[in-house]
Amino acid sequence: MTIRLAGPFGVAHGATADAVVGLGSRKARRLLMLLALDCDRMVPVDRIVDALWADRPQQRPADNVATLVSRLRAALGPAVITGNRDGYRLGAAVHVDIHDAADGRRPGGV
Repeated sequence: MTIRLAGPFGVAHGATADAVVGLGSRKARRLLMLLALDCDRMVPVDRIVDALWADRPQQRPADNVATLVSRLRAALGPAVITGNRDGYRLGAAVHVDIHDAADGRRPGGV
């Protein structure tokens, strides 16, 4: 799976680079983008909360993040996002186009 951050945001599955998956809410897409930008590190939940709700503090922020992660896992597969209520990161099999380009690889890790 490849997450595209360069150009229009999208997620490509398998060998078909044009197969883009719809990802539901704007917050879910922003969460996936945030994880993609820091794909080599665990992103703490408090940083995710600040990025998604800095202007509107939530009653139960860790629960809200966990719900978004659950929805993304349902749409993309359980191995796409790893972690727990302390922090989340992309799974090892997920490639990010801008990181692949920086490493001199073709999109998708090839």
